Order: sequence, then structure tokens, then C-alpha cells
Amino acid sequence: MNPYPPPNPSLSYPLPHRRLPLPSPSLLPPSPVFLPPPPSPPQEYRYPLPFPPLPPSFPPHPSSFLSPTPPPADIPLTHSPSPPPGDSDPSTEPSVGQYPTVVTQASGRRVLVVQAYAFGKYLGHLEVTFDAAGEVKSWRGNPVLMDNTVEEDPRILSELVPFQEQVESVVKEEIGKTYVFLDGTRVNCRMKECNLGNLQTDAIVHMNTKYPDDARWARTALAILNGGGIRASIDERASNGTITMEDILTVAPFQNTIDIVELKGRHVKEMFEYSVQNYDITGQNLFGGFLQVSGFVVVYDLNLPVGQRVVRLQARCVSCRVPEMKDVKEDEVYQVAMPSYLANGGDGYEVIRDNKVEHHLTGLLDTDAFSQYIMLNTPIYQGLENRILYINSNDLCPGSTAGRPQGFLGAVVLAIMVVVLAGRFEI
Repeated sequence: MNPYPPPNPSLSYPLPHRRLPLPSPSLLPPSPVFLPPPPSPPQEYRYPLPFPPLPPSFPPHPSSFLSPTPPPADIPLTHSPSPPPGDSDPSTEPSVGQYPTVVTQASGRRVLVVQAYAFGKYLGHLEVTFDAAGEVKSWRGNPVLMDNTVEEDPRILSELVPFQEQVESVVKEEIGKTYVFLDGTRVNCRMKECNLGNLQTDAIVHMNTKYPDDARWARTALAILNGGGIRASIDERASNGTITMEDILTVAPFQNTIDIVELKGRHVKEMFEYSVQNYDITGQNLFGGFLQVSGFVVVYDLNLPVGQRVVRLQARCVSCRVPEMKDVKEDEVYQVAMPSYLANGGDGYEVIRDNKVEHHLTGLLDTDAFSQYIMLNTPIYQGLENRILYINSNDLCPGSTAGRPQGFLGAVVLAIMVVVLAGRFEI
């Protein structure tokens, strides 16, 4: 018997999948006319089709283009919230690196890696010439800042009107209200626990309480979310605290499905080690793979060597009649709900991709889980709950003293916290 039945929309998920509606065929522009390719000489532009099969982990982590078996790509268009690289700084974001960034693989092959920031602020512009062997010969270009000097095309605007009306009918729908600021800022959700991360991961766990059985009160009591997947905050002072579908899609625009991955405890611990492997206390190099959690309590010591920074890891017991936190055991199998992006190794989480005991597909979108949870629990007043803790770390967030002891009083507070945690965790 399959303990993970497919979701039943009529019974379990009252909200339909919130993918944006498709326009009726009558509103679509006429089909384009494809002209035959220009005559020879073709040697300057070579497109080696068909492409070889994509690896299971595609789209790849940018670092994989340096691996011995790089993905089949000439010009990877990476997804990154970092300021776009280039020869100059067209706006407030400082350029980081060159546009494109040239990666020379072990074979000597050059790959051009480009990205154009986020939110449609820049338009990537790169012209590339290939030689007869299909190798990059030359290139030129820079990101284009889409400011008020770029005129809107009136014809395109008019064609977008019917689409805009259909989209607005969905995104303006009120989902609920929040009484508190739901913090989705990059510096917080990629460095420490943030309350919007708590809310989203709790929504994922709640989704899985719909299938209890005699042995467990939920399919899983554990969930993780990469902080880089949280793209915006929700301000309780805007629109009188109203949360709309537009807010949901702005916070979680990628619309991943939620998967359940079974991992042994040792790999769960490795997963959290990777979360802080490249932790930068200055906040200059934020890692989008930093994990927000539900059902876990993880304690880090950033002074310890990489791979040894998780000093305490507990997971909520899903088979206990009274749920409690228990230490993660190396050989025990844990069922962890997560976005499909992470389940397939996104953000470099090869430890998840390569060590799955089982991989279950629920088919539910993260935006559905999030919006349904808000509807059921409105008004929202989610706070911080000490799910992610740091010890022996004096600088957790640049420019802030939150979460770090100061002087003698701080030492006293830290001592009290240790005593409380000792009693809680039965040290």
C-alpha cells in the first residue's frame, strides 16, 4: 500500500493550483512565421542540436561548470540576486565581476556565465560568436538598466491589456491579514531564523497533517526551505495588513512543488552543515541555500571548522503521541518536506540529491500550501521561536546587536540560556 497517496484536490486542498491563467486562444497573437535560415557561410554560428540529455540535477549549480563532467551549456544564464557584473555601475548596485564571467573548464573549453540581477531591473545583453567547432570565439555586451529612459512600446502595451486583466483578477484576491511584519529580507533569511521562513515551513508541515495514520500524526513533521527562495517581505502597515495572492507570488515566485525526501540522520546533519559551510558573518556574501526550518532545532558554532559546526540537532517526533524534540540519530530515517528545487540538488545540496532513501512527490505547489495556511490561520502573528541558534558567535548580523550577548550582561544572559537549554534538551 502506498502511504503517500496523491493529493485529492476536492478533499484536501480547497485552493486550486494558483498558476496564472492562460488567455483564451482568441486573445493570443498570430503565430509567428518562421523564415528559412540564411544561406551559407554557416561556420560563424553553429548550434549543435539536438542537445545531449540533461542531467537529473539540471538546472545545475554554477560551480558545476568547473566540474570534470560539466553540464552541456555554452552560455549558462544563472539565477542570482547579486548585482549584475559589468564594466560599469549603471545604478545603485555595485558590479561584481565581469560580464560575462568566463569559466575555463578542465578541457580548455570556455563557458560564458551571465546573470541580470532580479525583479526585471536589468535586461541581459550579450552577443556571442562561435567558430566552426562550436566554441566561443568572441563576445560583447553589458546589462541594460531598464530605467525611465527606456520607452515602453505602445503596441506591446495594448496587446498586454487583456492578459493584465486576467492576471489581476487572480493576484488581487485577498488571502488573509497579518498583524506583524513578515520579514523576508535577504540579510535575515539568509543568515538566521526569520519569521517569514517560519511561516512558510510551518505551512509545508501543515499540508502534511492531512494524512495521519495509526503510527504517525502526520506524513512528516519536518520541513526546510532555502532562504534564497524567500524573495520579499510582507508589510503589515501596507494595505492595512491585507495579504493578497500578489503578495504570495512575490514572496514565492518560483512555484516549486513540495516533495518529501527520506534521509538518514547523518545526511540530515550534513545538510545543515552545508547550510553554514560558507557563512559570511559580514553579510557581504549571502548564501541563498541557508535553511529555514520547521520541526528542527539546530545549534551552530561558527568558530568550529567547516563540517563540524552543527553542535546540536533535534527533530520533532512524528510518531510520538505527544510531539517532542529528540536528538537526530545517524542511522534513523527522517522524512523531510522541501521544495523540489532542494530535493533535486538545487543550491548545491548534493547531500540531498545523492543520499535519498526515498523521494515522494506530493504534486502540491508551495504557493498553494502557503496561501491555504494563511487562510486557515488569519490573522497572522508569526514570531521567532529559537529554531536556529548560534553559540560562541559575536557577529551574527552586520550592523545589528540582535541575538548576540554584549559585555557582562550578555554573558549572564548567555549563561541563563545555556541552563534553560540544558533543561530543555536534557543535556
